[in-house]
Amino acid sequence: GALSGEAVLRGRSPFVGKEGETVASELLTLTNDGLIEGGPSSAPFDGEGVAQRVTPLIAGGSIQNFLYGSRTAREAGKASTGSARRGSYRGAPGPGASNVVVGAGTGSLEELFEQAGDGLQVQRADLDHGADFRGRVHLWHGDLVDRVLLRREAQPLAREVEQHVGPRDR
Repeated sequence: GALSGEAVLRGRSPFVGKEGETVASELLTLTNDGLIEGGPSSAPFDGEGVAQRVTPLIAGGSIQNFLYGSRTAREAGKASTGSARRGSYRGAPGPGASNVVVGAGTGSLEELFEQAGDGLQVQRADLDHGADFRGRVHLWHGDLVDRVLLRREAQPLAREVEQHVGPRDR
C-alpha cells in the first residue's frame, strides 16, 4: 500500500518524502492497530515475531509513520513498526497493514448520512484473494433504505447496489 515503508523506499508511493507533511484534511486520523480486540489481523506478533502495536499513520491530516518490517526499517534507518506480513511460509515477509482504523468524527452516523446524500456504507468487507467481496452494506437516499448481505465478485458491486436501490433520476 501507499503507506508501506517498502513502497516509499522503492519510490512507488505518492507519499515519498512527505513524512510530517499535510496530505489530507486535518480531520483525518488513520492508525494501524495490530492489537485491536477481535480485529481480523490482530495478533501479538507480526510475521517476523516482532510485537505488533498501534502505529499512527496519519494524524491531523499529516503523515506520521510508514509501516515497516525489520528489513525495510533497517533500509530506511527506522525502527520496525511490527508490521511484517507473510503471504505464505515460502516467501519473505514484507510490510503491510493489519487493522487500519479511521478515527471517529464528531457527528453522528445519521448526520453523516444526511450530509452524504445518496450512497453506500460498507459496514464490513472481507476480500478473499482480492476478488471475492463479502460484507454487510447499508444503502440510502438520504434515509436508510435497505440492508443487504453480499457475497459475490467485487466487480459487479455497482450493479448489485442499483438492483436494491434502483436508478435515481437526477
